[in-house]
Amino acid sequence: MQLDELINSDNIATLLDEDTLNAIAQTVLDGYSADETSRSGWINRYEKAIKLAAQVVEEKNYPWPKASNIKYPLMTLACLQFHARAYPSLVPSKQVVHVSTLGKDFMGIKARRSARVSAHMNYQVMVQMEDWDENMDRLLITIPITGTEFKKTYWDGGQGRNVSKHVFAKDLVINYWAKSLETAYRKTEIIELSHNELEERYRNGIYLSIEEAEPQPREDKVTQVADAVQGEKAPQLDASSPHTILECHTFYDMDEDGYAEPYIITIERDSRKVLRIVARFQKKNISKKNGQITKIVPDEYYTKYSFIPSPDGGFYDMGFGTLVGPINEAVNSIINMLVDAGTLSNLQSGFITKNFRAKGGSLQFQPGEWKTVNALGTDLKNGLFPLPIREPSGVLFNLLGLLIESGQRVASTTEMLVGENPGQNQKATTTQVVQENGLRVFTAIYKRLRRALGVEFKKLYNLNRQYLDTKEYYKIIDPNEQEQQEMSIYRKDYEDETLDIFPTADPNAVSQSTKQMQAQAILQVLPLGVPPRMALKRYFEALEIENYEELMPPEGAEQQPPPEIMLKMRDQQLKESVASHDAEIKDREQDRKEIETGIKERDLVTKAHLSEAGNRKDLVIAALGAEQKDMADRRKERTNERKASAGGME
Repeated sequence: MQLDELINSDNIATLLDEDTLNAIAQTVLDGYSADETSRSGWINRYEKAIKLAAQVVEEKNYPWPKASNIKYPLMTLACLQFHARAYPSLVPSKQVVHVSTLGKDFMGIKARRSARVSAHMNYQVMVQMEDWDENMDRLLITIPITGTEFKKTYWDGGQGRNVSKHVFAKDLVINYWAKSLETAYRKTEIIELSHNELEERYRNGIYLSIEEAEPQPREDKVTQVADAVQGEKAPQLDASSPHTILECHTFYDMDEDGYAEPYIITIERDSRKVLRIVARFQKKNISKKNGQITKIVPDEYYTKYSFIPSPDGGFYDMGFGTLVGPINEAVNSIINMLVDAGTLSNLQSGFITKNFRAKGGSLQFQPGEWKTVNALGTDLKNGLFPLPIREPSGVLFNLLGLLIESGQRVASTTEMLVGENPGQNQKATTTQVVQENGLRVFTAIYKRLRRALGVEFKKLYNLNRQYLDTKEYYKIIDPNEQEQQEMSIYRKDYEDETLDIFPTADPNAVSQSTKQMQAQAILQVLPLGVPPRMALKRYFEALEIENYEELMPPEGAEQQPPPEIMLKMRDQQLKESVASHDAEIKDREQDRKEIETGIKERDLVTKAHLSEAGNRKDLVIAALGAEQKDMADRRKERTNERKASAGGME
């Protein structure tokens, strides 16, 4: 078969014989099994992370049956807090897709074209693709647990529109040793379809008709964890039981030229039959040299969303399941040990001697109850020996607090960052600065998610280039006469290489207060020549005011800001001037204090020097006096010796 025939075929499986299809199905199944085995270690971590985040409580039999098994919600709070911050920041309620132009735009044609594309794509994402917002919501609550999630973007001919759905990492099997999503040799998505859904695809010519095998439920660890989270078990097989479909994005040499081309091969797992094969490349993406194919760039349907990249370069990234999971498990263990110790301490037990005359078996007491026994008090004292059980350990309790604090620091779920009051003596500005600095920890994660969101939007842009409905496009953008002349061919808007598609969300504005502060800062520089309409637009958008266009001044008119804003600006400038003056006074007072302190220090040093000099003077005088006295004594001794000598001579 020739490549043109393969590219244009709606289902290449209709062109192949049964033996070839069986060989292809076996190849896909073998590769799928190898990939699933290679990521078994990640599946184990995934299982533990989901159980911790979902607070799955399991019955324990150690140290005794039905012992304490408390799950501390450390990772649950971390995931909820991340989702609460990321969702409104990355998915604004108004405009989600932003389109800008590259290069000079003398006549404003590029700007008008980018505005039309932006309006159309925002309509597609927020209105036409009605499940897009829900899928992003689910992705942002799942990715902090798993660390890696995917979106699948493609054209759905049955619905007649683009589709971009969330694909759980557990349902997209990729070899653990793959370096990136684009270079992975196989990407196998696990899809569950009912009998009716398979029949619909067959009647629409999408799938081949096959003898369906009896569907078998998934029995892997991921499914078991899902059952534990839901608190349910798979029911008995019936007509509603889904079939497991494997959609493998891989490479296969269909034209037998020694070079494997990219295809999508879909098989039914239980019957091991091929349902569909389609080309995963376009003719324009084929490179040839000397008549031979040198490279084929495949169409990529999936977009990888990453939380924190794996430091070892592995394909699957890290989430709170890797970072906080071990701490959470240690916290759970310590809490359960403390509870078990308290249980033993409260419900005492021990030994009873054979000499104690009472009925055998255990004795249970009700509050205020007294039991009659055939024994004296001394017999009770000597016949009963309670076990030497200690109170719950204070050391373990202190260690528990340390671990919880460490986990909160890793997940940024300290009191201040979850909305609790830090105290009454802390200034509001200080609290805000501390909170903003704490939220900066996730700025890098927001940037990664925003980058992936931009890749997804570019996939939608390329799909619009191929499948744009011109009537729908014309109806949504409602062009004026000038734009109608520019839009002789509507699809031309999606063929402009100077357009840059990216999300509207700002990854640096991690909170609503930050956005409002930025908008207020723009208003303060209006006297410097900033366009009032654009400044007011950003201010109203930061406040999320509905229908703010009605409040905007007319286009082209030189408008001053509203009096309220001018008064607010003047008050702000006055406050800043007063604050600057107060700061200057404080600086001068500080300088004066430092000078006085320096003078005092110099005086003390001088006094110390003088005192030391005085002490030295006294020592010198005393030494001189002692020396003079010693000399006088010596002279006196010599005089006495001479007198004694003279008397002897006489």
